[in-house]
Amino acid sequence: MPQTLGTRNHTSSYTEADLAQAVAHVNNGNSIRSAAKDFGIPLGTLYKKVHHKSGGAVGGQTTLTSDEEERLVSTLKALSVWRCPPDQYDL
Repeated sequence: MPQTLGTRNHTSSYTEADLAQAVAHVNNGNSIRSAAKDFGIPLGTLYKKVHHKSGGAVGGQTTLTSDEEERLVSTLKALSVWRCPPDQYDL
């Protein structure tokens, strides 16, 4: 049976306060592995939090800003009106 979006039961055994304390523990010179064990946080989760690998925008990142994209669209629309007649193409 295929899984539908949002049906995964995900419960954490730690709180945001535990996570903040573990990050502070690592920033004070302790290893990520020992902090993960001491605070009961998955190693990968703590690693991502310490190295700022999480918290970004969901999905693929855009190359153009929204202003650049709007300008490109308006330019392409203007250029589509300036088409040459078919007999003037150099093929």
